[in-house]
Amino acid sequence: MERGTEVRALNMPRDTFSIQMDSLESYQERAMKQRTELERIELGQEAAERKQKMALLDYVPQIVLIGHYQYGYGLEILKPKNQVFVGLGMTWTLFDGLGHYYESKMASLEKDEMVSKGEEARALIELEVGQKYLALQTATERLELTQQAVILAEENLRTITAKFEQGESVSTDVLTAETRHAAARADEVKARIDILIAYAELLLSTGESPTIDETALR
Repeated sequence: MERGTEVRALNMPRDTFSIQMDSLESYQERAMKQRTELERIELGQEAAERKQKMALLDYVPQIVLIGHYQYGYGLEILKPKNQVFVGLGMTWTLFDGLGHYYESKMASLEKDEMVSKGEEARALIELEVGQKYLALQTATERLELTQQAVILAEENLRTITAKFEQGESVSTDVLTAETRHAAARADEVKARIDILIAYAELLLSTGESPTIDETALR
């Protein structure tokens, strides 16, 4: 499920950009596919599995196929002799001081360790992506509040200015209203910046490189 977040600065049509937020699960799935540390752990796990298989093969009898062909001639030139030999050989180490056993055991422990590291890494990545996703949602909610504050500050400034023009208020009231409007506008700009930062951090947590329109902060 996608949700579009439009970030707009009031009275500034150019200052508009949008962020498309997918579901938390989709970001976590992308992270599992793109985070390089998981790829390294999986390669280590595969190497440990191969090492374990090689160690186990030492317990299995090794069968060798032997073939031999010889063509010879001696005094009887017209009656050459062909000799063909085919056979099987087998080697089997019955006792090696438990060397192969310990090799297999160590390889199994290495494999289990890599599996454990993979599970831990996945859990940490899911947690990190979840935190960044929540931070983006919080930044979006804060933006909505700051935009409402800007609307109220603008309305208050218009009201105070109109009263001043009619002689019903003093100049200090206008200056106070202008100060509050500027503060509200600054908070709104900071909220937009916070959204960009939160969105970039979310993409980075999935293993992606964030790209943001250069006009977003104008």
